[in-house]
Amino acid sequence: MQCPSCGEENRDVARFCQYCGTLLPPIDFADVHAEEIQGFQETVQEMPQIVVPEETDKPDIAQVQAEEETALVLPGLEIATERSTQREQPSPMVEDILSGEEPMDASSLGVEALEPEPQADSAGGAADAAVWVDAAPVPQTAPEAASGDDACQGEASDGEGTSESPIQDRPQESARGPEPAAESREGQEIVQADAADHELPDVVQEPDYTDVLPWRDRAEELFPLEPGQVVHGRYQVIQMMSDQGSQVIYRVRDLQRCARCGSADNNPDEAFCSSCGALMDQKPVALMLEGLADQSDEPVDVDVEDHFAEDERLFWVWREPECAATSDGERVAMQFTIGQRSHTGQVRDLDEDSLFITTMSTTYESMPTQLALFVVADGMGGHEGGEIASKVAIQTLAGVLLNSVFVPELEGSPLSPGAICSWMVRAMESANERVYLERQRRQSDMGTTMTAALVKDWTVCLAHVGDSRAYRWGAGGLEQLTVDHSIVASMVAAGTAEPDEIYTHPQRSVIYRCIGDGPVVEVDTDALELCPGERLVLCCDGLWEMLHNEGIEDVMLREPDPQTACDILVEQANLAGGTDNISVIVAQV
Repeated sequence: MQCPSCGEENRDVARFCQYCGTLLPPIDFADVHAEEIQGFQETVQEMPQIVVPEETDKPDIAQVQAEEETALVLPGLEIATERSTQREQPSPMVEDILSGEEPMDASSLGVEALEPEPQADSAGGAADAAVWVDAAPVPQTAPEAASGDDACQGEASDGEGTSESPIQDRPQESARGPEPAAESREGQEIVQADAADHELPDVVQEPDYTDVLPWRDRAEELFPLEPGQVVHGRYQVIQMMSDQGSQVIYRVRDLQRCARCGSADNNPDEAFCSSCGALMDQKPVALMLEGLADQSDEPVDVDVEDHFAEDERLFWVWREPECAATSDGERVAMQFTIGQRSHTGQVRDLDEDSLFITTMSTTYESMPTQLALFVVADGMGGHEGGEIASKVAIQTLAGVLLNSVFVPELEGSPLSPGAICSWMVRAMESANERVYLERQRRQSDMGTTMTAALVKDWTVCLAHVGDSRAYRWGAGGLEQLTVDHSIVASMVAAGTAEPDEIYTHPQRSVIYRCIGDGPVVEVDTDALELCPGERLVLCCDGLWEMLHNEGIEDVMLREPDPQTACDILVEQANLAGGTDNISVIVAQV
C-alpha cells in the first residue's frame, strides 16, 4: 500500500502510514485476493470424488478411512485433512461464491461457508456428504457466532442414525439455515492457517499500537521520527531520547550551523562555512522537542534557539547542556590546540606580563582524562616590581594547583569540579601572600592582576583578580566570562557611566583589587561547560583596551589556528597604539 502523502510503501493491512502517520485509504480485499479466490475455484472443481458404498455393502471401516483421507492445500493456506463423499451437485452456496453472485463476507468463508444442503440419495436414507474445509479461525463479531472449535466441520449420518460409522450425526438445522457443529470430530487434526495476509475487511481486528506507542492516546497518534530523518530541511535525527506523554525529545544534528562560529546561514550540503570559511565536517548536536500542533504554543523552559511548525507538529530546538558528545551520544575525549603570545607593545620598554600553560592527559582502564591550566598575569610597579610580582604570583599558583589537583589526578584520585574551584581560590590566596610579602621585603608598590582557567574534561574553573579578562568564543559569539575589578567597570555596572567609557575614561586603568595589594584578597570564581570547537581566550588589558571585544571576535572568526590568531591579535593591538604590554592565550578544545 503506497502512502498518498509521502509515497512510502506500507503493508496491505496497514491503516496508518508508518513513516508520516497519514490515514491510508481502505483496501478492496476482493481485488487483493482475486488470485487466491480463482485458485480456490479451480481446486474445488478438481477435487477427487469418493463414493460412499451403500450400507448393505459396507466395507471395513479402517479401509474406508484410509481411502477417504486426502490432503488439500489452497494457495497461501494450509488446509487440514478432509473427508468427502460423492455428491450429485455442488452446494448452492459454493456455486454462488464461485460465480460471484454471492457477496464475499465473513460468513462466506467462515464457519458456515461451505456447509451444503442435505441431499437424499436414491435409497431415501443416506445423505450426500459435501467437501468440508477446516479453515483458520476467523474472528466472530455476530452474537450467534460459534463458540466451540475454530474450524468448520462436516458430518453425515446413516439412515438409522447409528454410531457404527465414524461419521457423526449432523446437528439440526434452524430456520436461518445450517448451524455449525458444536464439537469437532474426534481425532481430527486441525491445522491453523496463516491468514495474516488474507483477512477480510469486516473481520480485520484493529492493530494494537500500545506496544509501539504506549505514551499516546489512540486519538492523538504521534509516530516517532526515525534516525536519519531530516526535519525542517535542517535537523537530522540522531536518536529518540525520551517520550513525555504527547511530546518526544530527540537528539539531532544541526546541518546548517557552523561548529566554529555558530553561523546558521549555510546550506546542509556546503563544505565550508559561508561566514568564517571553516570546514563543515562536524555538525553541532542539539536537542529537539516535538509536540502536537493543537497544543498551546507556550515557550519551553529552556534557552530555545529555533521554533517552527511542520506537518501539524510543533518543534523546539535548543543546545544540549552537556554538549561534549559525539553524533552517537557518547562523550568525546578533549584535545587542545593552544596558541600564546606576549609583547612589550609600542610604548613600554619592559614586558611585565607573565604567562603559564600546562596540560596533562592520563588514561586508566580505557578512560582518558585531560587537564590544562592557563594563567595570565599583568604586573604593576615598574622595573624590578611588576615583572617580579607577575612571575611570583604564577609560580605560587601553579605550584599549589600542580600538587593539589594534578598529582591526585595522576595518582588516580581525581577531584570534583567544586573541589577544584576551592583549590583555585586557595592558590590565588597563596599567590597573594607571597607577592604581598615580597612587596613588604622590597618596600615597593608591586602587584599584579591574575586570571586563571583550569580545564578538566570539558569543565572549566575560573579564578580572577584584577582587570585581565577571560573570554569564551563559540557558536554564541564572544562571551566575556570575568568582571573587571576597576573603577570604571564599577561605574558602568552602577549606571553612572556608559559602557564605551571603559575604553576612554581617564580612570580606566585604576583598579581596586589586585594580587599583593594587601594581606588578604577576594577572588572571583566560576565554573562552566565547554563544547567541542569552542575557544578560551585569556588576555591582559593591553589587548582588550586596544581592540575592544569586537576586534577580538573579528580575529576569532577569520583565523581558525589559535597560534596564528594570537599573532594577529598582538599585531593589531600594536597597530592600534600598543600603549601597554600585550599578552594573550588562545586555547581551542
